[in-house]
Amino acid sequence: MSFLAPFYLLGALSVLAPIVFHLIRRQPKGAIPVSSLMFLRPTPPRLTRRSRLDDWPLLILRGLILLLIAAAFARPFLNESATTMEAGVNRRVVVLIDTSASMRREEIWTDAKTVAIDAIHQLASNDAIAVFSFDRKIQLRFATSLDGAAESAPTDRDTELAVEAINELNPTWHATDFAAALKDVAQWTQSWGDDSSSGAEASPVHIVLVSDMQTGKGIESLQAYPWPDNVSVSVERLEPISEGNASAVVMAGVGQDGRIPIRVTRDASGTTSPISIRWQSESLEPDESQWRTIDLSSGQTQTIQLELPEAKTARLTLRGDEQSFDNTRHFLTPEPLKLDLVYLGGSADERSNDAEFFLRKVPFDDDGRRVEVTSWTAETIDEELDPAVCPLVIVVDPTEVSDRSRTDRLKSYVQSGGTCLLVLGNPMEGRKAAGDKDQWNDLLEMQIDEASVSDYAMISYVDFRDPVFEPFALPQFSDFTKIRFWSYRRLSLMPDSWKTVVSFDGGDPLLLKKRLGNGHIWLMTAGWQPSASQFALSSKFVPMMTQLFESGIASRPIASAVTVGDTIEGLSNPKAALTRLDEQLNPIGPIDPESGITEPGYYRLTEDDRSFDFVANLDESESRVAVVDEERLEQLGVPLKTQISRTVQVDYERQLRHRELENRQRWWQILLLVALVLIAVETLWGSRRARQIA
Repeated sequence: MSFLAPFYLLGALSVLAPIVFHLIRRQPKGAIPVSSLMFLRPTPPRLTRRSRLDDWPLLILRGLILLLIAAAFARPFLNESATTMEAGVNRRVVVLIDTSASMRREEIWTDAKTVAIDAIHQLASNDAIAVFSFDRKIQLRFATSLDGAAESAPTDRDTELAVEAINELNPTWHATDFAAALKDVAQWTQSWGDDSSSGAEASPVHIVLVSDMQTGKGIESLQAYPWPDNVSVSVERLEPISEGNASAVVMAGVGQDGRIPIRVTRDASGTTSPISIRWQSESLEPDESQWRTIDLSSGQTQTIQLELPEAKTARLTLRGDEQSFDNTRHFLTPEPLKLDLVYLGGSADERSNDAEFFLRKVPFDDDGRRVEVTSWTAETIDEELDPAVCPLVIVVDPTEVSDRSRTDRLKSYVQSGGTCLLVLGNPMEGRKAAGDKDQWNDLLEMQIDEASVSDYAMISYVDFRDPVFEPFALPQFSDFTKIRFWSYRRLSLMPDSWKTVVSFDGGDPLLLKKRLGNGHIWLMTAGWQPSASQFALSSKFVPMMTQLFESGIASRPIASAVTVGDTIEGLSNPKAALTRLDEQLNPIGPIDPESGITEPGYYRLTEDDRSFDFVANLDESESRVAVVDEERLEQLGVPLKTQISRTVQVDYERQLRHRELENRQRWWQILLLVALVLIAVETLWGSRRARQIA
């Protein structure tokens, strides 16, 4: 027998009251006055104890009543069921430790492991343990095996394995995304030892987040996350020795003067000491005069221009910074990929009828490629077309390839992965329309006629699910109704293999698509030159032609600079190989394609008979070391709760078990009921005794 409120047992001392009352000597009642004592015989008084108990049973009854009342207020319960309740899992605790690149700062990683291990040692003996590491994504390192049965309760060996898993961790070069980590771990815990089928209430889950709480990216996503009711979070924030940070990022693009823009940023909590920056390379002689000093206050950003390094590979180095983990950016002088765009169609005398003129105005070039628009004649098409070099062929006048052998050669080009755009941009009247249709019947498999347009035609439908038009899906870009077409060609007897992507308000298609082998044929029933439409003068022409050209690139080359952890598209090819390079671009060793890019440096992707050299750098968001405090997490809806020690937790859980047992057994009600019965008996007995004495 135990008591929930044992201090009420002090009330049992009130049992002394009846004893005192029974010992109080009462004066005799009923004195009779007499006139004289001469006729009375004197008798000496008998010597007795001063006080004695006259009614033992009544005294015992009254004392028992007081004891029962005191015991009822002390809320008694039996301990027999508590042993069963203490078996099994009390709660599930997840230690989520940050292993991102910002944890490489001075002494912070040592503190992280110490805090994580201390959190494990503070757990109760029947707490289930799980250890996760996270950077851009979470990774399970250890978890107590739970199947909902009592025999799967945690053991001391689980604590040892959890500590061992933490000691084996090291910080990576990936960026931080603790918002995604918290959500993923919270979701994972709902299936960890899931005993929902038994109807029992889910045991509480507590997540201990061990991190420097560096801002990273994507923390706003926490606001929309529906946290499970049984999940709570406590934050163990790690403090670096020195606050603040500065970083430099090589921006895309090289100016006409041969300079490259560099963005230098200093964190708001940093100092105001000068920062120096320069290019360094093994092939460049060290020269202290090449350091460029920048005066940058806390929270400021400045863009400077630096000359391109003379060497093909170089490192952009920063000094004068509080933290050094992000002070080096690898650089590789980009070598753009050379591609061709073949145009087949005669040039018009007037610019308003010249489709080639407007095509050459489209900026197909970017930092990763140089595109040359080449005009071919009917005889030139006899040359071999390689989709890897020429992703797109545009045929404006079908008579240019009216010969059957040239048509077959164009079909072979498409089947091998190329993209061909056929433009019916000129009216069919006055030409050998029947001859054109006969020559293209095998390829187009449809009837071509001139459409009757009274004034102009407009676009009424665009399939924004197609990759070419997907960038136009946003409301601010999706309006195509302002483009006017003065003439177009009507198609009939179209087979099901053609898919309409864009159509006019009358329902006739403007742009169709057909898959042929590994490539696609696009058919446009109107021209873009001003004599046929306003398309070439609209804001949609340039991005559409660029998207069409890029859709024809079978294996798009990777950028010259990527971020650590990025997915490399070419690695999906089973024949692709990834190699780590030194600064002289000499191979160091192969990289497992499944692990991908795990640290900054120089790399080479070999795919079939081509290879691409590129560099990998730390995600620039990792340089933003401003701290997300607990108040901000609460605003985002994170259920924060302080992590308590093992002793406090054991005492708290014991109190909960005792309260539950007492609430279920309700011995206090029985004791009060017995006390009330005894009070009634005592009342009847006492009144009867009083009448007898009287």
